[in-house]
Amino acid sequence: GVYIYAEMQPPPDTKIHIDVLFSSLLEAHSPVQMSAAAKVVRVEPISIDERTGGFVAVSSSFILLNGVTDLPR
Repeated sequence: GVYIYAEMQPPPDTKIHIDVLFSSLLEAHSPVQMSAAAKVVRVEPISIDERTGGFVAVSSSFILLNGVTDLPR
């Protein structure tokens, strides 16, 4: 599962698609993308400041793609 900090949280049981891009700190290594279809299982409302709210989503599996070439800038 993942915890995602977000200003707006989806309701519990919402189905979402997650894409996480990991760029390498070393130029010789390609970036990696992790993708999954997931479901929101817990919502944490914003309580102190805009950096405290978020939600938890779980998936039965994640797909890892090595060598992603089209990273957003």
